[in-house]
Amino acid sequence: MVAGHQECVKCGAELSRIHAVACSRAGALIDHLGRGIPVGRRLGPTVIDWVINALAKEMKPDQADLIVEAIDKIERECRGRERSATGFWS
Repeated sequence: MVAGHQECVKCGAELSRIHAVACSRAGALIDHLGRGIPVGRRLGPTVIDWVINALAKEMKPDQADLIVEAIDKIERECRGRERSATGFWS
């Protein structure tokens, strides 16, 4: 889970999914992907949700990489977590 309604380490506000995307500005990394999704296919509260849900069956590696980069940004900036050399968060 990227945001679990805890305190944001960056600003101190309650950390929801919506807050995490806005506070970390992670949405800016994939906003161009979200704009291409028709309004009726924008499922979920954030652009990250829209992109994951809309592209799940047809996602390209570069699109997946951008999603991972956006989620990593939230983990680092809003949750204060670091990724280990083996890929686990702590």
